[in-house]
Amino acid sequence: NIVGTDMVVYLESDNLYFDINFSSWTNGEVSGPTGGYSYTRAKGPEPAGISQSFQDSAGYAYRFDGGNTYEYYFEVDTSDPIFGNSFTTEMWVKPDTTNLEQLFLTLYGPTIAMGINSSNQFFAYHTQDNISGPTITVTGTTTVTKDQWYHVALTGTSGGNLTLYVNGVSESSASITDVFVDESYWYIGSDYDESYYFYGAVDELRIWKSERTASEIRSFMHRPF
Repeated sequence: NIVGTDMVVYLESDNLYFDINFSSWTNGEVSGPTGGYSYTRAKGPEPAGISQSFQDSAGYAYRFDGGNTYEYYFEVDTSDPIFGNSFTTEMWVKPDTTNLEQLFLTLYGPTIAMGINSSNQFFAYHTQDNISGPTITVTGTTTVTKDQWYHVALTGTSGGNLTLYVNGVSESSASITDVFVDESYWYIGSDYDESYYFYGAVDELRIWKSERTASEIRSFMHRPF
């Protein structure tokens, strides 16, 4: 029985809230004179983020441990480069250990890499190989602890910025001249030369051909594919 229950629904596309109160609803009831509800509709700011809890087991996530019991790394060949002058890479990671440098995603070269440094901070870099430019590195501010899930995203656009997001929040950004990469081999769980192994679980890797905004990253990070 959900009589007296309040449910708040937010429609992101229209920036609308609906505060619904169920006055006489029971399980299985779809319509009829005995079921009733009322609602209040209002415009408002985007809702603030809420705390999240996660199951302890990996579920369908992929587990790496440097080849001791599970896997060294996982290689994905997209056959062709999948982005040009803008990109976003994002994924969930849950480290099993800290205090050492680990890479959980690299693009052959490595031209792009995302990982955790020995100071327990997320970091990422882009080598700008297409123009033989300097490597651009961004380092986050979150102190990474083991056995905790984090959502990590990297965005970039030529002539714009390379930006690192942790749990939907921008933590570091640096200007970058060129993000084009003529490579198609991605490595999950290590560097491309089988070093800097990641110890932990990864889930929901997504690679976009566009530079996602902070609100787009936050909006999609908890959604299934």
